[in-house]
Amino acid sequence: MVAAYKIRENLNKVAAEILGCKEDEVEILDAKAYSKNNPSKTVNFQELALQCYNIGLNPSCFGYFRAPKMVFDQENGQGEAYSNFTFAAHIVEIEVDIETGQIQVLKVTPVYDAGKAINPLLLKGQIEGAALQGMGYAIMEEIVYDGAVIMNPTFQDYHIPTSMDIPEIEPTLVEHRFRYGPFGAKGMGEAPLIPMASAIANAIYNAVGVRIKELPATPERVLAAIQKGRS
Repeated sequence: MVAAYKIRENLNKVAAEILGCKEDEVEILDAKAYSKNNPSKTVNFQELALQCYNIGLNPSCFGYFRAPKMVFDQENGQGEAYSNFTFAAHIVEIEVDIETGQIQVLKVTPVYDAGKAINPLLLKGQIEGAALQGMGYAIMEEIVYDGAVIMNPTFQDYHIPTSMDIPEIEPTLVEHRFRYGPFGAKGMGEAPLIPMASAIANAIYNAVGVRIKELPATPERVLAAIQKGRS
């Protein structure tokens, strides 16, 4: 972001000369630069970049950023381990067949504070994909070993969610700009994957009153837990 601002200053300087206006009057939008006071006069971005090259203005810049120093006590686990946290909550609605232990995830409502959502559609897509991956981790995916030999090395035996298993996923973004992030953004990445297993386990407990303490929560494990709970 620091480098981007420096480049923008250079672009504004050249655009102001071309448009005959002040640098702080320059607006760049939809691949065109124009003066806020005279929007009818424009210069396209290609011409602007070419003019920068012609006058020897560096078209690249460097930016440096150092996160604020954190204080963290490794012995007691207290303090601030990171300067940036993405906050989330997942609500999961499921159905459990008490005769077979089969679980069907019906709906997932993930709520995220990821700072400023620069690209909301892309962000929601990341949430949907990671939530589905987390669902697979929670109820389907398991590597089976016989000693050092993997017994289910292909997708014929190692089960992952398919298009038929996708529940309704309704992401919600709660935006709070992060002062140290680019344009106020935080990271997303793997964050939507992490809460899924816990949310599904809690939903199972809410539905049938048993705690699943081993993943994945396969029908066999769920049914065994239900039967143990009955006894």
